[in-house]
Amino acid sequence: MSTNVFDLMVPAAATAPAEEKLLGDRAPLVLQFIDALAAHAGEGELFGLVKKFEAAHLTDKLESWIGRGEYAPLAEEEVQSVLGDEFLTELEKMIAAATDKTSQPADHLLADISVVLPVVVKRIAGAGQIPPQRILQRNVDDFRKSLLSKYRGVLASK
Repeated sequence: MSTNVFDLMVPAAATAPAEEKLLGDRAPLVLQFIDALAAHAGEGELFGLVKKFEAAHLTDKLESWIGRGEYAPLAEEEVQSVLGDEFLTELEKMIAAATDKTSQPADHLLADISVVLPVVVKRIAGAGQIPPQRILQRNVDDFRKSLLSKYRGVLASK
């Protein structure tokens, strides 16, 4: 059974408006989150996220974002469990440095990441499987460029 090109395009097209709505004013967070993930590139598949989700017994959620189905929601407590205090503290510092503001309250950060993480994984992993590191890094770079281009106004105001 062969896959036709239209089948491959539908999932991306179907999620695009939802992604636009979710990312808009969170673009600065998404950029810092991507940078924080990239800093962990040597930690395994998908910047170590696969191991972290396995350890937290949440691989079904991660797999739902990589596949063609609906995003399985991620609770704030699950964000904390998967990413851990060290990563979240690192991310808070990166956000504070990039925005010249003090860190956002942890609960606000967890709420935003619970929304952003599925979108980021979907965009950088592609449809159906986690790509090799080289392609994954290219996807990250392309996503970053797209965010910088689309949300220039939002980013400039932060």
